[in-house]
Amino acid sequence: MTIALLFDLAPSAVIVAAVVHFWRGRVGKHQMDGWLALAYALSTVGNVITHDRTWAGISAGWCAVFAWLWWTSGDDTKRRLKKLTSGFRAVLRIAPKGA
Repeated sequence: MTIALLFDLAPSAVIVAAVVHFWRGRVGKHQMDGWLALAYALSTVGNVITHDRTWAGISAGWCAVFAWLWWTSGDDTKRRLKKLTSGFRAVLRIAPKGA
């Protein structure tokens, strides 16, 4: 039950922190959308644990909306992900013919 309580309280704290930082000018709308997507993802997990299907669906919907807003606004995220993936190289691993 304490895990469910944690997943019920954590999203509220993340939402309040994101909105306060946005109002104070410390984060932009793009970052606030990312934090809200994270908060609603946590809320979805908490609602699934407590078997509250209605609110789990609503939270999942809002998570999808804010994740989409975060992903489509600003090119910084896509540029950083491309830079991160550029360091990975594909390696072809084939067993020797004699094996």
